[in-house]
Amino acid sequence: NPPYITLAGYAKLPSEVKDFEPENALLSGESGTEFYKKIINAVISQNLLSKKNARFIFETDPIVCSELVKILQEELKPGRVTIEKDYNGLDRVVIAELSSE
Repeated sequence: NPPYITLAGYAKLPSEVKDFEPENALLSGESGTEFYKKIINAVISQNLLSKKNARFIFETDPIVCSELVKILQEELKPGRVTIEKDYNGLDRVVIAELSSE
């Protein structure tokens, strides 16, 4: 569960969240996808994509969910990407199942 809150989103967070969580546990830069990109790049650089039945499961902010899906599709060429909703019906978890070749 990497940080996924955008700069704009962080400014709008309620004080009970900001006062409880450290900023670096929440904030992920301008787009909210910076930590996802770091993780994906680390996986690519360490050649972990060859692992059979590999999956990425990321919790995300509904605001950046579609951008995360786009990044996963472009960088990893997964076999399937699914989105799970949270209890409020918002897109919250992205699961990318990598094609085993």
